[in-house]
Amino acid sequence: MECSSQERESYETEVASFDGSIVFEQDPNQILDALLPLYMNSQVLRAFQVSAHSMGEAHARVDRAPTAHTRAIACGLCLLRAPP
Repeated sequence: MECSSQERESYETEVASFDGSIVFEQDPNQILDALLPLYMNSQVLRAFQVSAHSMGEAHARVDRAPTAHTRAIACGLCLLRAPP
């Protein structure tokens, strides 16, 4: 089996000289000014979500409390009626 060699053509292109006044990174204060409001908004939203979830759980417990009380009384009456 013969190995075929492929020739590649090379091209030269002109590249503009690099201007040293270009800054690729933002100032750290600009980054902080951009990220801090987003972080604070996410923390406030998370706090509201946790609060709403907790209130939902508390409301569910209050709704279940009368049923649990009724069942406990019924169970106690069953125990009182049961023969020894």
